[in-house]
Amino acid sequence: MDINPFVVIGADQRTLVQNHLVAPHIQISYIESDFWDGTYSCTGTVIGLDTVLTNAHCVFDANMQRGAQSIRVYPAVENGFALRGQYIAENYFVTSHYINTGHASEDFAVIKVGPEINTGLEIGNVGTRPISTVSNIQGSLIGIHGYPGDLIRNTFSQWGAFGHVTEETNDLAYYSIDTNSGQSGSSMLRLNSIVGVHNASYRFSDGTIVNGGPKVTKRVVDFIRGAQAQ
Repeated sequence: MDINPFVVIGADQRTLVQNHLVAPHIQISYIESDFWDGTYSCTGTVIGLDTVLTNAHCVFDANMQRGAQSIRVYPAVENGFALRGQYIAENYFVTSHYINTGHASEDFAVIKVGPEINTGLEIGNVGTRPISTVSNIQGSLIGIHGYPGDLIRNTFSQWGAFGHVTEETNDLAYYSIDTNSGQSGSSMLRLNSIVGVHNASYRFSDGTIVNGGPKVTKRVVDFIRGAQAQ
């Protein structure tokens, strides 16, 4: 199985979010990470008073063994305007297994941010998305929203789509929901509760292409809670 950039599968089903100030969209955040070779964008979700859930590869390059030099988080960006301000990362947490292997099943991270740079408010004031511990989610209807690079060139706002989990392993869920670069770290939301973190597209040996990412298993939840307690 090959892991590739994110793909639109067939007809593009993504739609523009109409109200960015209602849950869950107010908690879905645009992330900019400065690495030694440039600035990259991702998506994250506010999960605590000062914490955001995203992909590990948004904050740490396992191939080069280097972390991001600085990270900025903007909840609810609409038409290029951060409706709830800007937050600067003070720390981030990824698993040691991800650092050593970069494995897709470990591609989740918790970012801790400081107060909003102008108002001093904590990021959790926008509300938080609950996290559900899951094991089997095949067949579940999920939504994935974020900031896809191919669409925000024209309308810098949230876009997203819904679909069903079509396959899964113990750690990963797969689906045909359309995504693109920039949506790394988008939460898989089932009934507006986080059940996974989108990270990439996957090509199986038979040529089938799907999108997918790590599920929020008990192991992942334990890591998230531990990071939040730091």
